[in-house]
Amino acid sequence: MATEGTYALRTMTLGSKGPEVQQDGLCADLAVVGKVREIAERRGPTGGMLPLVDCPTPEAPRKTMTTIAIIGAGPGLGVAVARRFGRAGFDVALITRTTDRARTLSADLAGEGLTARGFAADVRDPKALEAALDAATATLGPIEVMQYSPVPQREFMRPVLETTPADLVGPIEFSVYGPVVAVHQVLPGMRALGRGTILFVNGGTAAVPHPDRAGTSLAFAAESAYGHLLHGVLADEGIHVAQLVIPGAISPGHPRKDPAALAETIWNIHQDRHGYRHFADDLDS
Repeated sequence: MATEGTYALRTMTLGSKGPEVQQDGLCADLAVVGKVREIAERRGPTGGMLPLVDCPTPEAPRKTMTTIAIIGAGPGLGVAVARRFGRAGFDVALITRTTDRARTLSADLAGEGLTARGFAADVRDPKALEAALDAATATLGPIEVMQYSPVPQREFMRPVLETTPADLVGPIEFSVYGPVVAVHQVLPGMRALGRGTILFVNGGTAAVPHPDRAGTSLAFAAESAYGHLLHGVLADEGIHVAQLVIPGAISPGHPRKDPAALAETIWNIHQDRHGYRHFADDLDS
């Protein structure tokens, strides 16, 4: 009697001294075992029986457990995303501006049973950001998912007529140089894995510039363009690049902009792998 599993029809060619040649036939699931048995009862053209035997089904390759690196992690969105991906089996690298915050956030997540480590780096310091991502890879393993979501500084948001060239240095370092450094650092590992997700999280001025927030409007536009270019050139390598625009403030309790709701949206972007720009809510919200 066949039991649950996968089976094959194996053909035996009979010679004067018994079976001489054995060939594997078709495999069939137990769901169609009735049909398999019907075929098995027929004799082969050379007189050999077609018995039902175990089919050696090769085991599916095990997916290597990998890491999500959250650049600009904080106690709101960053921790929520860490929980969502950690629940799915990812290790978590939290990259924050200060060592104290990195330790606190990672300790809290570790207390929940997640594998999380904190690393300190200012995204405007290329060497520090490179070192943090290197340390995350060395400590936790290959980075499959990178989220770039640091919160812009208030001084980046000046009215356009009051914004000088010097005022744009910080926003450009923050939203252009930082992402470029991070992508160059994680891309070799993603290519080695044959898969990856790069996600940029921005405010509403990434989609609609605001005259009172010139720095972020200009810098987010450049970051958006960079991400869109990556989306096009990396898709064939199995690396999905996307942007999530969050209009207004992240709001606990909001049906779409609560940190946990946003984390679920980010998880779905990683899983679905469709399109570049996604909106967490209406732009006028």
